[in-house]
Amino acid sequence: VCSRPTWLLVLLLQLPSYRSLTTKTGTEVVVPSSLGDLHLMEYGARGAPVAIGLHGSVHKDWVLHEWDKVAKALAMQDGYNVFLPNLFAFKDVKPDALVNALLDVVHWANRGQQSAEGYKPDKIPLLMGKSWGGFQASQIAALPSQPVQSLVLVAPCCLPDEGPSISSKAAVFCAEDDPMIKEVEKLKPRLQNMQLFHTEPTGGH
Repeated sequence: VCSRPTWLLVLLLQLPSYRSLTTKTGTEVVVPSSLGDLHLMEYGARGAPVAIGLHGSVHKDWVLHEWDKVAKALAMQDGYNVFLPNLFAFKDVKPDALVNALLDVVHWANRGQQSAEGYKPDKIPLLMGKSWGGFQASQIAALPSQPVQSLVLVAPCCLPDEGPSISSKAAVFCAEDDPMIKEVEKLKPRLQNMQLFHTEPTGGH
């Protein structure tokens, strides 16, 4: 779904030197879901392909904005409708439950098309995850229903030693000196359609 420049853009904007440059723009929306109301920041136009970015687990305000610059770029340059959910209240939710809530977001974003054309998406066009969000994104992509078309993982943590293969088109980024790099390496054989695996010495996790 994403072009190679988009993969590199995602990497660049997640490097530590860029974290302080995040811009807190976008529109706050509340979407009813199977987990209850989700509070999200939205970028881009409704009806466009949906991208969702999952943040890390550290309960800090800046963590909620890890994907802001990427979201803005995906909306403005690649035509995505991007959603960044606040998942601090759902950190103990299992991936098979979280995916239903994220699909609710996709359905909500395309609800005009559903009523007009009977459009009911059953996949997330682009799912991105950083750290704990990367763990959740990878686990969701590995579900039997294969609900993710394209997957971007940035320094995913807590990955299991083994698991089912992932058919999504995938790009993975991790710092060479990140303690998670060994776990990330173990994920590689499970990615059947890996487009990019990029590491740089960017200063830890």
